[in-house]
Amino acid sequence: MAKIKRERKEKKIPPEQPALFYFLRRLERAEDQYLTRSFAESLKTQHDVPFELVELFVRRVRQQNIFVRVLGPSGKKESLLLNKVIFSMNKVVRIYCSFSLRDEENSYLRMYPNRRKGVITVERLAGAWDAPQVVFEHHDQCHAIRFITNWVVARLDWQKTKLHNLDIYKLFVQTRQQQLAQQLKSLNGEVQMFRYGQQPR
Repeated sequence: MAKIKRERKEKKIPPEQPALFYFLRRLERAEDQYLTRSFAESLKTQHDVPFELVELFVRRVRQQNIFVRVLGPSGKKESLLLNKVIFSMNKVVRIYCSFSLRDEENSYLRMYPNRRKGVITVERLAGAWDAPQVVFEHHDQCHAIRFITNWVVARLDWQKTKLHNLDIYKLFVQTRQQQLAQQLKSLNGEVQMFRYGQQPR
């Protein structure tokens, strides 16, 4: 009786089990190969999109006393400092076009490096649940900076923004004067060389 009970407790190996195990081992290898190919293909589609210059530009401009007019909660245009309208964090630039009493209803532009497409993308969102609408795409950072510049210039409040008071404008004027002085010096040198019959280098 004890022997019969032991035989009942022993599990018999189904005859199809070796075939199933072979099948599953093949599936494992096939899955590994598929995952390897998928990873390699995803790397090919991930493009390195430079965005550092855009971030530096935004951070520097935000430090200036520049005022822009955007729609406020009342539905009327309000004059706000640029650092209240444009934000840059973790390779994403947000430009708010209008503000609402509820944050989730704010309208803004979102700029970020789109690695899948290999371009810098700008999307318009009118609220947290709104589907993003692409309004600009370009691979060059300079064109992205031009987009931001055009947006700011179109909304500048010239009554509050004084160009000659901006630190970056003072630096711009100083640099331009130095460049002009260098050009004049170089030009005078060429004139002197011609006067004495020498050819400029």
